[in-house]
Amino acid sequence: MVVAKTDLQQVAMLMGHYKEDGTPNIAMTMIYTTPGVEDLEAAVESISWT
Repeated sequence: MVVAKTDLQQVAMLMGHYKEDGTPNIAMTMIYTTPGVEDLEAAVESISWT
């Protein structure tokens, strides 16, 4: 939809990033922004002194 130039707000609403009352659905957004175990391990490894 984004490639087809659909408004980003419309896509976000369709994908569940907003509740029916129009407030942000932070729980849905956190699915994409919360780092996974592999991400956290890589972060620690990037500062490893070995």
